[in-house]
Amino acid sequence: MAKKKKLSKEELKAENNKLRQEVRAKNAGSTEDSERIVNSLKKENIIAYALILLLPIVGVWWLWHKRETLKLNNASMLLWTGIGIIILVEQVMLIWQYLGY
Repeated sequence: MAKKKKLSKEELKAENNKLRQEVRAKNAGSTEDSERIVNSLKKENIIAYALILLLPIVGVWWLWHKRETLKLNNASMLLWTGIGIIILVEQVMLIWQYLGY
């Protein structure tokens, strides 16, 4: 293995400043997570979540119909679809029990 060259104090400070600037530039550009959080709290998204919880058939359809507008990633789409299906099955089971079958 090759030996590493020792840097002088000035060279070390310059290298550290260069690395800090690269990290700042990288962090400033990655706003995707914060945008996704903000988008998930918009009025349309909250209405879609409420529809899934109250009327799962309509809510799941709305979620997939408006997927570009809601700006949800695939994992969120599948999660909310799964929640809607579980609630739909529970509602059908309650109706079945209520009717006495």
